[in-house]
Amino acid sequence: MEINILNQALTTCPRCGSDKYELQATGRKTGTVIGGVAGAMSSFSAAKAGAASGALIANAISRHPAVMTSGIVLGALTGFFCGAELGHLIGAEIDSKVLQLYRCHACGEEFRT
Repeated sequence: MEINILNQALTTCPRCGSDKYELQATGRKTGTVIGGVAGAMSSFSAAKAGAASGALIANAISRHPAVMTSGIVLGALTGFFCGAELGHLIGAEIDSKVLQLYRCHACGEEFRT
């Protein structure tokens, strides 16, 4: 193992010796899914609870049930995207600091540094 100028360890694939590898995205993928589902569920339940109290306002603006339904759906989608982004960021940190699993581009070997 060599050390570069920035004092970071440089490594090669243990199977083929290639220096073309990338950090696996296991934590990012898992974090994105879990964060997205959790965000959507919490936003949906909050929007559903708020819809009951907001029904009076919705009736004043529009008596159409699609107004309330679209608000709930948009709230759940917003929660999904915010939760997915947060899960992605947390998963990226887990990938780089905890899992440290790499895949070689040349031979497909998975290895840790």
